[in-house]
Amino acid sequence: MNVTTPADVGLLLELILQGTGDPAVAARLGSTRELCQLGLDILSWQKLRNRLPSWLPSGTKVAHKTGTGVRNQNDAGIIYLGDRPLFILTVYTEHLPEELPNGLPGHTAAVQLIGRVCRTCYDALRYQ
Repeated sequence: MNVTTPADVGLLLELILQGTGDPAVAARLGSTRELCQLGLDILSWQKLRNRLPSWLPSGTKVAHKTGTGVRNQNDAGIIYLGDRPLFILTVYTEHLPEELPNGLPGHTAAVQLIGRVCRTCYDALRYQ
């Protein structure tokens, strides 16, 4: 059985990003610079904004892919500052309880956590 880890997805996003400017990296992916750019463009068109982008300033570009299972909420993406990639973040949750002790649904707590983690990283990195 093949299991994809958050680190695998983060590495893939990094290679796609590098492939937009380096034909050798794109070729390593079996792709071209143009197709790598198209891939990032498609990821940036994601309409679901309740995870990584949810706590970011309005209009922040995020090229990301969400994932949802019975007991997990996930998101992985490239977060931009203007047109410049700022960081790559993958957040996977698993074994979510149906409900937390305070009554908050587990899936709601997970998507809020993903947004808060992303905002913490954004605030820490945007002034460097």
